Amino acid sequence: MSHHQPLVKYEPFGAEVPLSEPSWCACFTFLSRCYSFSSRYCIGSILCYFFLRDVCLCSRLEIFTELIPLRKHIITRLHYASLCLIRTIRADTTSSSLLCHHKQPENNHPNKTDQNLHSPFYNQSHVEWRAKIRSFFENEVEPIVDDWDKQAALNNHAKCKEYIQLMYRKSAEYGILAGVVGAPWPSKYTDAPAPANYDYFHELINVDEGTRCGGGIAWALMGGLGIGLPPLINFGMPMDQGKCDRVIRECLNGTKIICLCITEPGAGSDVSNLACTAKDSGDGHFIVDGNKKWITNGIYADYFTVAVRTGDKNSAHKGLSMILVERTMPGVTTTKMDCTGVWPSGTTYIEFDNVKVPKTNIIGQVGGGFKQIMYNFNHERWLLAAQACRMARICVEDSLSFARSRRTFGKFLIEHQVIQHKIGEMATKVESLHAWLENITFQMNTMKKSEQNVKLGGHIAMLKLASSRTAEFCASSAMQVFGGAGYTRGGKGVRVERIYREVKAYAIPGGSEEIMLNLASGQFNFVTRRAPDVKDQYIKKLTMELKQLKSRL
Repeated sequence: MSHHQPLVKYEPFGAEVPLSEPSWCACFTFLSRCYSFSSRYCIGSILCYFFLRDVCLCSRLEIFTELIPLRKHIITRLHYASLCLIRTIRADTTSSSLLCHHKQPENNHPNKTDQNLHSPFYNQSHVEWRAKIRSFFENEVEPIVDDWDKQAALNNHAKCKEYIQLMYRKSAEYGILAGVVGAPWPSKYTDAPAPANYDYFHELINVDEGTRCGGGIAWALMGGLGIGLPPLINFGMPMDQGKCDRVIRECLNGTKIICLCITEPGAGSDVSNLACTAKDSGDGHFIVDGNKKWITNGIYADYFTVAVRTGDKNSAHKGLSMILVERTMPGVTTTKMDCTGVWPSGTTYIEFDNVKVPKTNIIGQVGGGFKQIMYNFNHERWLLAAQACRMARICVEDSLSFARSRRTFGKFLIEHQVIQHKIGEMATKVESLHAWLENITFQMNTMKKSEQNVKLGGHIAMLKLASSRTAEFCASSAMQVFGGAGYTRGGKGVRVERIYREVKAYAIPGGSEEIMLNLASGQFNFVTRRAPDVKDQYIKKLTMELKQLKSRL
C-alpha cells in the first residue's frame, strides 16, 4: 500500500480503511459541514470533532491545526455539560434572568448565581455583586498578581507596600474592604455603596472572588482588615469612641491598614497562655511589652489590634484585654517573616518594647479580651473556610482545563479514565464542602452574632477542618495532573503551584486542625462523664449512712 494512502483506524469499529488524499479532503469538508449543522447539539459536535481528529492524526496532515479552534469551540459550548460531575440539576427557564454567561472552564462558579440551577440563597443582588467584584479582580488585580508574588518572595518590601496601598484604595472604592467585616453593611464608616439587602452571602461572594488571585493576595487585601477591624466595630473604644470611629473609617476607606495581633512565639491556639503584658503606668497609660508572631499584614500596618495581659500572671483568660496600638508610638518594631506561602500578605514578627499606649485605646472593657477574641474567631474561621473552598475549586478548574489540552499516548489527558476519576473525586469533595459552607452561611444570616457564637462554634470549627483538608487533597491531586508543569513556578500550572505552597496556611492559622477537632468535640459533647458504677453508688450510700449515724450519737 502506498504511503500516499494512509491507514485510518476508526476506534469504535477497529477497522483499517485506506483513504486517499481526495477522499480525505471530501471527508473533511463533509464532516465540517455536519459539524456546523450539529454544533447546536452536544453529542453531534463531540462525534464530529473526535472523528475529524482521528482522521487528521492518522493522515499525518498539518490541517489538523484547523481543528484547534473547533475543539476550543466545543469545550466552550459544553462547559457546564462537561462539568456535570459538578452540577447536574437543571432549573426551569424562569431563572434565566439571573444568569451571567461566562463560558470558560476557569469561570466555573461555586454557587447558582450564574448557572441555570435553583437556589434558596442567591438573588439578583448577589448576581450583580459577583459581577462587580469579579470585574475589579480581573481588571485591577490579576495583571499584577505574578509580579506581586515574585516581589514578595524577593522581600522587595517597597514594591509590595506600593502594591498593597494602591489596591487598598481601589478595593475601598468597590466596597470590597467593607464587605469583609461581617453583616450588616458598615454604612456609618464608608461611602462605598452597599449591595441591596446585604447579607453574609454577599460577603461569601466577595471572599470567593478575591481568592481567585491566590491566598497571598486575598490575605493582603482582606486578611488583616477582616480580623483586625471587627473588634473595633463590635466593641468600640468606650473611653474614646470618636477616635475609634476615625480609625474604622480610615481602614474601610483604604487610607490606613490594620492587623490583628494574638499569636505569640509561645502561645497560639492556647489563647489563655498569652504573655504580652499591658501594665498600668499610673499616668493614664498602659506600658505594652511582648512579642507577636505570624501576624498577617503586620509589616504594612498602621494600627495593631493587640491581645494583652492586663491581669496578673495566673489570671489565665480572665486577665486578657484588647488594646489598639499605633505604629507611630515609640517601641514598635516589625520584621517580615520568610514563610512557605502567602507571601504578599506580609507575615510579620512584631516586638512591643515599653510601648506607651493611652488607656483610652482599650477596646471594650478591661478584662474582656478573651470574650472579644472568641467572638472574633468564628468569623475568621468562616472566612478561611470560604477561601480554602475557592482554592480547592481552582485546582479542579485548572486540572480540567489542562487535561483537555495536554496530550499523552496519542490522546488527551482527560480521555484517560484515571484522570477522569481523579478530577471527579476532587470535584465531589469541593461540592460537598461548598454545600456545607452555604448551609453555615445561611445559619449566620438567620442568627444574631451572640447566637452564632453559642450555636455555630463547633460547626464552623469542623467546616474549617474540612476546608483545609479538601484544599490540601485537591492541591496534591492537581499537582499530579499537571506533573512538571505544576511543580514549576509560572506557566500553565502557576495557580496550582501557588496553592500547593499555601494550603498549610489554612490548616494552621485561625486554629489548627487538631484544635478544631477538640473544639467541636467539646461543643457537641462527644466526651461524656462516666456513669457511676454500682460499687461507687454503694460506697457513697454507706458513707452517707455512717455520717447520719455519727450525728445521732
